[in-house]
Amino acid sequence: MSETNLVIILPVYNGEDTIYNAINSVMTQKHINKRNFNVELIIVNDGSTDTTKEKIDSMRYDFRGKIFHLEDNFGAYYARNYALDHIRKADYICFLDSDDQFSNQYSLYKMYRQSRYHENLIVGNLNIINNIDLEESEVKLGKFKDLTVYNQNLIGLPITALPIIPFFHRCWFKYDIIKENLIRFKNYKLGEDIEFYANYLQYVERFTAVNVDYYDYNNIENKEYNITTLEQLESLEKLYSFYKKKSFSLEHLDHLKNVCNDLRKRMTL
Repeated sequence: MSETNLVIILPVYNGEDTIYNAINSVMTQKHINKRNFNVELIIVNDGSTDTTKEKIDSMRYDFRGKIFHLEDNFGAYYARNYALDHIRKADYICFLDSDDQFSNQYSLYKMYRQSRYHENLIVGNLNIINNIDLEESEVKLGKFKDLTVYNQNLIGLPITALPIIPFFHRCWFKYDIIKENLIRFKNYKLGEDIEFYANYLQYVERFTAVNVDYYDYNNIENKEYNITTLEQLESLEKLYSFYKKKSFSLEHLDHLKNVCNDLRKRMTL
C-alpha cells in the first residue's frame, strides 16, 4: 500500500480525569508509524486550569506529534482550528475528544487498510458508552436511535447511505478537501462539529464503511447536550438542507426535522 499520513486532533479543557485514557488509546494502537502508516497526534490544551497540562507533558515523549498549551480558554472550535492550522502533512484527519477513546488497539489500522481506495470519507463504527438519560433527553441527537453498525467493509457507498446520526467522531476526512476549501469550525457553543460535517459533505459523493469498532463516545453529563442553543439548531438545519438537496431518504429528513422541532420547543420554554 502507498503511504498514508493520519493526523489526530485532540482538544482538551480541564480533562485531568480522562486525558490519559484518550492519549493512551492512541499510544497503544498496533501497526502505526510503520508499514507506510504514519500517525501524528496534535493536542491543543485550551487553557486548562487543572492538572491537564502536567499530565499531557508527562506523556509527551510517548507518542509522535505536537502539543500546544494555550494560555486562555477559547473553546473547542478554536482549539480544533488551531490544530488544523498547524498540520504540516496529512492525507486524512480525524478527531478525538479528551473524554473519549479509540475502541481497541486495531481501530486505526483497520481504518487505514480501507484508505487504499482513496475515498474522501471513511466511516467506522461508533459505540455509545455511559448512556445517561437517553430516554429522557430529546436533544441527544434523536436519542441515538440509529448509529448504523457496519458488519462488513463496504466500498464506494453513495453519501445518501450515511448513518442517520451525524457523528463526525467516527469519520476520517481527506485533509486536501479541508485545506483547499478552507473548512473550519465556527464559534458555536454547541453544534460546531455538525456544521463542520455538513460543510465537508458538500465535497463528497461516496464513502467507505469499515467493519471495525472504531470510536468509544463517552456520553457523560458534561457533554452538555441538555443545553439548547441557536447555533446548535442552525447547524442541524444546515445539515437538513443538505440532505434534502442531495435526496437523502425520508428517514434521514424526518429524523433531523424532528430533532430540530424538539430544539425549537426547548428554546421557547
